[in-house]
Amino acid sequence: MDQRNEAVQNFCAFTGNWDVDVALAFLSKNNWDVSEAYNDFMGYAQQRSPIIENSPQVIERPQRIERPQVVPVVQENKGFLSWIGGSISNMFSGIFATTPNSPFISHLDNLQVQNRPIIALTSFEETCSFALGQNKLLLIYVHHTHTGDRFLRNVLCSQEIITLINQAYAFLAYLATSEEGSLTIARYSDDEAVIFIMIDPFTSEVIEKLTFAPNKVQLRNFLINRMGNESINNDVQKIQDRMIREQQERELKEAEEIEIKKAEEESKKLQLIYEKKQDEERKIREEEEKKYKKERMIGEEPDAGVDVTQITFRLPSGEKLERRFLQNTKIEVLYLFLETKGFGNIEIVSGFPPKVIKDGSLQSEGLVPRALMHVRLIQS
Repeated sequence: MDQRNEAVQNFCAFTGNWDVDVALAFLSKNNWDVSEAYNDFMGYAQQRSPIIENSPQVIERPQRIERPQVVPVVQENKGFLSWIGGSISNMFSGIFATTPNSPFISHLDNLQVQNRPIIALTSFEETCSFALGQNKLLLIYVHHTHTGDRFLRNVLCSQEIITLINQAYAFLAYLATSEEGSLTIARYSDDEAVIFIMIDPFTSEVIEKLTFAPNKVQLRNFLINRMGNESINNDVQKIQDRMIREQQERELKEAEEIEIKKAEEESKKLQLIYEKKQDEERKIREEEEKKYKKERMIGEEPDAGVDVTQITFRLPSGEKLERRFLQNTKIEVLYLFLETKGFGNIEIVSGFPPKVIKDGSLQSEGLVPRALMHVRLIQS
């Protein structure tokens, strides 16, 4: 009786039909062979309607038969296939239900991951049999702690990976720390690094495996390479087209960002040139203003007369520079005059013995009616 109870539960899980009377009818008709009962059920459903409805209970029940005591497992429909847009029939929704017998699914529930591939809850042998009946390969995922939950969210449970797995594979998933995970590692790998195992359900031999956590592109290629072009349906093709379009959009956006960055850099460069030019012009204006103020303090050169002194400057180069000043002109004006001629950091020396003149006026220093003054650079 336990075997029949298990057969009913497996039939319900594979078909998504949780009416035990319907399950018993098809199983009894097919000698309690789950695979044959499933094919019979699907053929009957397709005759009734080209599209299998979300609620399998709409199928008319075959003739009622006496049934044993069977407690059906109530499966919760997570709604995770709604985004596929009808590409995958809801007949598989029961396989993905949350159950305490699947530590991996419990782990996904704890992470609150809603979208996920269809995960078979049957044994390895039964899943192989189902895969053969559906002309699919068997894919096993072993989740290691070091793989990280980000991989589950962003790669395994991404939209394109879910579609690829659901289209071409019967999928089993285990935690590496669980009994099933440990047995899978021991059976198909010499070490504990195995993560994905692709199996031929007819021979149970390994076709290919991955011993590292792939990124989305690597996993997509891993899955597609074994599907064959005839197995890639319109939904998969649409996803590939979308990914190509997204890549093109990313490249276009990157090109636009590069152009924007170039324009910004060019604008900054022009701004720097403009600011530098403005700074130079400001400095020139400031120098001109200083020179103008100095020239105003110096005053215009007076004509020769009684109150005027003729000053001869002997420059550091040996050249002479002459100018007339009023006798009451202060010595600091002489320094300003020399600055306007381009001589800074200097001292004026006059008399014998030579004396540095800094303060007073021409008259107070006895520099009338004419005087010779040496301009000497101050050594820094």
